[in-house]
Amino acid sequence: MGTNLNALLIDAILRRRQKCIYETTYSYDIVKEWLESAVAMIAEDWKIIEPTLNSTKLGSAVSQWPNKTQMKYVRRWLNQQPCNDVEDLLEGACEPLAFYLSVYVQTAIQEGVFLDLNQSINGAFENLNNMKPSKAAEIVFKDYVNPNNRGPVFWSSTFEGSHTDFLFGNQTMKSKVAAAIQSESCITIMPLYILNYIFDGDELTDEDLSKSTVETAQYSCHAVGLIFDSSHRRIIVADPNGPLIPGSNMEFIQVPSH
Repeated sequence: MGTNLNALLIDAILRRRQKCIYETTYSYDIVKEWLESAVAMIAEDWKIIEPTLNSTKLGSAVSQWPNKTQMKYVRRWLNQQPCNDVEDLLEGACEPLAFYLSVYVQTAIQEGVFLDLNQSINGAFENLNNMKPSKAAEIVFKDYVNPNNRGPVFWSSTFEGSHTDFLFGNQTMKSKVAAAIQSESCITIMPLYILNYIFDGDELTDEDLSKSTVETAQYSCHAVGLIFDSSHRRIIVADPNGPLIPGSNMEFIQVPSH
């Protein structure tokens, strides 16, 4: 499905409205199985920790920041920056929020206080929520307002390539996961871009799709962080949305695990 994934990625980045023609899922199991197959190329005793509804209760996902009251201050801060399209940036804030959450998890591991992924998601949200909105906006978006800094280079200046090279389901990314397992670094962070489909609440005709610019009925590129913790031999998947919620309008595109 590699070629199809790459074509879908382009549609997702351009936010082209269209009907979904691929199987989708609410489950993180496909991501876990794919990562396990990548790890199996090198080792067999690494654990994948993915967002789940069955562990510690999740309060608020990181992506629920900012709330309506905070939003006007966040917009004000962004409007003071050299930001080309504030609303577009806010619509696609999963990447800087995924990075923020990944660093939060990395710090918790380094300090020996990481206990549960949902607990870290709660903690990261509370950190942002308790700051002045303008300060939180600066922390999250400071390096992201420049369009040239988005994508893999936002995570590390050493990351070469495009979204395609770090795309869930692509062999190139599977090789990067295997290489990270062998890294001498105790904790490594990298992005993982996951294609999903955002369903509309209604069954849409082709005319409906062409006439509206609503952010539904389209493929989307969702960013999460992968934290490679070699000391505990685990990969933690940091999704600012938390676990997928059955009944919501966002579902991952199914891809083979091998």
